Amino acid sequence: MKTRERAIEINLEGLKREGTQEIKPDGTVVLTDEAYRVQKKLYGMDLREFRFADMEDIGKELRAIAKKLIARYS
Repeated sequence: MKTRERAIEINLEGLKREGTQEIKPDGTVVLTDEAYRVQKKLYGMDLREFRFADMEDIGKELRAIAKKLIARYS
């Protein structure tokens, strides 16, 4: 196996351990089943797939949810 191909394979394996099942050719990120269940349980977001272009809006939503959780448990 070529070095570049192996590097890509290693990176993709690492992404799966961090909760990313795949990144589609159009840039859509697909979460693993476990990551999807955890984010849905913790944050109440039904977000199985998302595009990098939407990350700013998703980040804003996550910050708002985190503030509510902090207020609830502080």
